[in-house]
Amino acid sequence: MQTFNPNFIKLLREILAFIAFVLMVSMFFCCCISPAKKLQNAKQLVLTDSATFRSVGVKFVELNPCSNEIHFKSDTVYLHDTTMHFEHYTDSIHHTDTVRQYITITNTIKVHDTATVIDGQKVKLLEQSNQQKELQIAAINQQIIDAHNATIAVQKEEAKWKWLFWGLLILLLGFSAFKLIKAFTPSGSIVSTAEKLIK
Repeated sequence: MQTFNPNFIKLLREILAFIAFVLMVSMFFCCCISPAKKLQNAKQLVLTDSATFRSVGVKFVELNPCSNEIHFKSDTVYLHDTTMHFEHYTDSIHHTDTVRQYITITNTIKVHDTATVIDGQKVKLLEQSNQQKELQIAAINQQIIDAHNATIAVQKEEAKWKWLFWGLLILLLGFSAFKLIKAFTPSGSIVSTAEKLIK
């Protein structure tokens, strides 16, 4: 019986341990650090850390700036002031009195202004969402049309086989009836058989 050198066995164990370590590290990188896992980790980090959330928000605003449009609708404004001046002189025995009266009448018609703010960024995002939904609807409609066309093709194929079956059955029955009539009549003519039945 052969015995192995203990140094060889120790070296073999170290090589196997190294291979097992390399396999474990490669499995870690393949399974745990996949692109989907990285994306999930990044989303979780952004949602849980407020500083990261703010920095992502700032970057989003830089890439998609807010484009508010303000539309004004204004009515006509009338402001009308009327000042009336009255002087009244009164003579008395000792002196002359002058009474002055000022009356100001102000007519004001209020302004009815309407300001509408349209957020261009939201409009753009909604348009993109609508375009994606329209594409999805178009794809679903195409699938429905394809399924309908396939159903029609199957129905035509079934109808073709059904008519072929009934045609062959009628042909077979007709041929069998013809053979029976020919077997029961000595002359073999259908007209003579019909004449026999009438008499």
